[in-house]
Amino acid sequence: MKISKKISYVLEYNSKEIQVEKIGKGMFWTAYQEKNSNNVFLVGKANNDYSKEAVALWCSELKHIPKLERVYRDEDTEIFKTVYTPGLKAKDRDAWSDYKKLRGLWENYLTENLSPTRLQFVAQNFRTVLDDADIKESLKEALEEMIEAVSNYDGEWLLEFAPRNLGVDEEGNLILLDILYDRKKLK
Repeated sequence: MKISKKISYVLEYNSKEIQVEKIGKGMFWTAYQEKNSNNVFLVGKANNDYSKEAVALWCSELKHIPKLERVYRDEDTEIFKTVYTPGLKAKDRDAWSDYKKLRGLWENYLTENLSPTRLQFVAQNFRTVLDDADIKESLKEALEEMIEAVSNYDGEWLLEFAPRNLGVDEEGNLILLDILYDRKKLK
């Protein structure tokens, strides 16, 4: 026998009421999935983390980038809508292999380049490593676009390649769900 605790919430914005269930929580965002739907809403404090805004406003529809749409914003709260993407698992062989390559590239890059005086441009300079990297061109394009998007915002942008921040689409492609963060906001 298995008993699981599912708590329902009502997400209210723009005169809409949507029945949702909480499916995850990170440092800046809480994810809620609409009942009987693939719609996911990311709810966070306004002006706290610009990574979602950067992806929503500046990234095109490349296959490794989640499509995000801002559906609400006031002085306190911001809400983005996306589509549910299953989390990355080792059984997703191709996507898992891509993840391992990206993680290795990033860790090697940080070992050689992370210093307090260079933090502001760490993610931006990572693009130079991608040119010669043994990863799919489509992943290179997606990463370059995401890094370019956050470079429109002040901060110490870093990348985090962890399975909890990655997903897999129906075709088995690695999806870069939540890989960007501003180190300054963690302080």
